Amino acid sequence: MTEAARQPTLAQVSPRYLAGGGDPRWVTAPLQQVYRWQIAHLPLSPVVRVIPRDRKAELHLSPDPDQPWWILRHLGAGEEESWTMSFGARTPAEIITAATIAYAAGPAPEDLLDPVTVLEQAGWPSRHQRHFDSPDGHVHIGRLANGSWHIKVTAGMEPWRISHQQVAV
Repeated sequence: MTEAARQPTLAQVSPRYLAGGGDPRWVTAPLQQVYRWQIAHLPLSPVVRVIPRDRKAELHLSPDPDQPWWILRHLGAGEEESWTMSFGARTPAEIITAATIAYAAGPAPEDLLDPVTVLEQAGWPSRHQRHFDSPDGHVHIGRLANGSWHIKVTAGMEPWRISHQQVAV
């Protein structure tokens, strides 16, 4: 049997937003295995907390129905400002993983682009340089008055829309 044949096949759901949150290990395993983040929670606890060795951040998963489930905190030091990213229970694990790996990989500060530039280059329609909507209408990004960003991902009603047509008899 070839190596490729031994690899498990990852089942995908399309459209992705119908799949739900996914397995938290898809988020924490790369941080632990590739970037050597350390576990900072009690075993068998419903709360998951992992931190990098430099302790400049933490990823926290707490299944609280009234709060965001996933919180990535960057604990700024010196001139660097602290910030927080939070994700709801139904945010696909792939999205959270992409955000945490991008943080852990850490591009050089000179390589960072202004988010407005990135969204405009990707063809996202903008309203007053403060609000952006993805071309498919499922992601809405807004820059708040305090300078922070709010990102909302919705499934919309597309999969469940029923159109009724009257037929003339």
